[in-house]
Parts: sequence; structure tokens; C-alpha cells
Amino acid sequence: QHPQCGIGSKAVASHEFDFSRTKLITISLNRIIGEKKLKTLCISPRELKIGSDKFRLIAFAVHNGRSAKHGHYTAYVKSTHGDSWTLCNDNTV
Repeated sequence: QHPQCGIGSKAVASHEFDFSRTKLITISLNRIIGEKKLKTLCISPRELKIGSDKFRLIAFAVHNGRSAKHGHYTAYVKSTHGDSWTLCNDNTV
């Protein structure tokens, strides 16, 4: 359960990291069971610490749609100059 909102869900996590060559990681949260999309809130920390390494969230993708087979992806990217986020959406290019 998340300490702030009290929402919890079953999750499977596995990891094997070698950070000696990079300081960039990609984390994928698959929130689909079969063809059904989970609608529970997902909260991500802005900073993640793994061992002695720290990582900052700089972008994330969002699926907007009713199921795994239908919908549209957008992304938010953090500015390198400040704390603002830019919505990247090919529907409004």
C-alpha cells in the first residue's frame, strides 16, 4: 500500500542492474490484465534511489484509452531549465 493514498495493488518486480555504463534507466509499468486496463491511480516518485545511485524522473508516457488494443499514447517531458513539464502529443503537432 502506498503510504500517502493508501492504494495498493499486486505487483511483480524483478531487476538486475549494471549502472557502471549508464545513468539512464527505463521502467515500464504494465497496467493491463488480459485486455482489461487497470484504472487505479499510479503514483511515481520524482526521484528513485537504487543502492548508492539516484535517478530523477525526466519523462513518462501515458496511454489514454479504454483497453489495451485501443487508445492513444502521449508523453510528458521535464524541462532542463526549471520544473515545468511539456505535453508531447502527435494529435496536436
